[in-house]
Amino acid sequence: MNALIEKFSTTTFHNMDSTSTNPMNIVANCIFFVCGLFFFLRQKYLIAIICFIAFANYSAINCNIGKTISYTETNHDDEQKETKKEQEQPIIDYLPRYLDWIITTPLLVLSLIHQSELKDTKIIFFLLVCDVLMIYTGYLATLTNDPTLKLIMYFISCFFMFYIFITILRYNPPRLLISYFILIWLGYPIFWILHQTKAGINNDVYNYLIASLDIIAKAGFGFLLLSYQKPF
Repeated sequence: MNALIEKFSTTTFHNMDSTSTNPMNIVANCIFFVCGLFFFLRQKYLIAIICFIAFANYSAINCNIGKTISYTETNHDDEQKETKKEQEQPIIDYLPRYLDWIITTPLLVLSLIHQSELKDTKIIFFLLVCDVLMIYTGYLATLTNDPTLKLIMYFISCFFMFYIFITILRYNPPRLLISYFILIWLGYPIFWILHQTKAGINNDVYNYLIASLDIIAKAGFGFLLLSYQKPF
């Protein structure tokens, strides 16, 4: 655990950086635009909105808007830290990604709840609040400079995610939908922690993985919903 805690960092924001764009982000951008139009024409407006928000997110990412850059924290003095920053590859993430998630993930949860037997509006509202808190604490984990606080925020975010899973499971959602939902969503915290700790996932690989998960979790989930009777 101590080795894990040591691999965290200071974060800065950069707009319109000159770094090259990850090809998978461009692919995701195109896919979300086409899928958004498809679901809109099929009058599946909730999933269409989700796809169009994701399209806006990837448009921003492809322009390098809201990029966060961080470096591994060490116990060396300031001069040594600056030298180390110049030598190592930074950890890169994007603010638009979290703005996307804080809107689209509650909508995805809502679309799943709609296919279940959960009708209590108070519970539904509470689950949506938990979802927003899940993304918010995850974003704080990305931003904080304190390695211990970063891990605390990460595990709090994971707690909210599992609470949502467990609660929805109590109300008999379609087995295929909930299995698909949980399997895909579990990939996000796993890839995030591996990226933040530089445990075999660099920035390019992380972007490929997250973009792929986004496509499957949003557009893929929307296509899966087409086979169910309840409108969404």
